Amino acid sequence: MHTVPTAVVGASGYSGLELTRLLSRHPRVRLIALHSDRWSGEAAGARVPLPEPAASLRYRALSEAAALEADLAFLATPAEVSLDLAPRLCARGVRVVDLSGAFRLADPAAYPAWYGFEHTAPALLAEAVYALPELSRARLAALHSDRWSGEAAGARVPLPEPAASLRYLALSEAGSLEAELAFLATPAEVSLALA
Repeated sequence: MHTVPTAVVGASGYSGLELTRLLSRHPRVRLIALHSDRWSGEAAGARVPLPEPAASLRYRALSEAAALEADLAFLATPAEVSLDLAPRLCARGVRVVDLSGAFRLADPAAYPAWYGFEHTAPALLAEAVYALPELSRARLAALHSDRWSGEAAGARVPLPEPAASLRYLALSEAGSLEAELAFLATPAEVSLALA
């Protein structure tokens, strides 16, 4: 089975830790790099209960993230850090899933009011998809249509509060008890459509 070489940047914050834990057990993912200034040089297994080989990975400095050698990178970093890293990674053919707000809004002019900075990568905003895998499989599948061909593409993943709101809206539209029960049973995890 093909596994995707994957990196987590910002691996010591809550989102990064949970993402590392989930990805280390995903059958289609091979974690090859974890970036965190806080724990740079430490073994991941000393900080998080992880299976091997992920437990043996050593955290690397964030300053090394722009040169990471992975096919897929998750950015669990502040928006300003993601805004700096995502264009550089995409230009090198790395697929990027950003968990911050750096690529959440489609209109670059809205960033100063909402995030306090000018958006410096408006071309990526047009390519990025803000979506939940459960509700937007077709849109996300389009990102994988050229399957790791090196073309820049990325996804914006809503964090828990927007994710819960988007699921609720979808269920409201469905209007069924089964959908409401499915919502209650849905784990708050990032699911990967790597098939």
